[in-house]
Amino acid sequence: MPHKDIGNITTLGKIMFGLVAIAAGIINFGKRDLENTKLRKKIMLLIYDSIVSGSISMFIGLITYYYTGNMALSLGIGGIAGHLGIRGLFLFELFLAEKLKSKKIEEEARKMKDSI
Repeated sequence: MPHKDIGNITTLGKIMFGLVAIAAGIINFGKRDLENTKLRKKIMLLIYDSIVSGSISMFIGLITYYYTGNMALSLGIGGIAGHLGIRGLFLFELFLAEKLKSKKIEEEARKMKDSI
């Protein structure tokens, strides 16, 4: 049985959800090995990591808040889910590259996988 109405989240709660979501993307971006990567690609990867982990983080965080009503728990679980969700997508990308026998993507992904 749900405990809280999602529409009752305070402005501070919404800001915290956004910050946790962006932080998860930045942490993931920081774990990548981007030594020989051009600046444009680094910026694109940062945006990609932030958007994807932010979406996952907010979705899971809101569901957790809906069922528990505990903001701190929701923020924590949302941040962890965002961080691990982007890693899961990266591993899925690596799996597809291996199955499709894409040498360029596989080589680039393997280089990044070693840094994770």
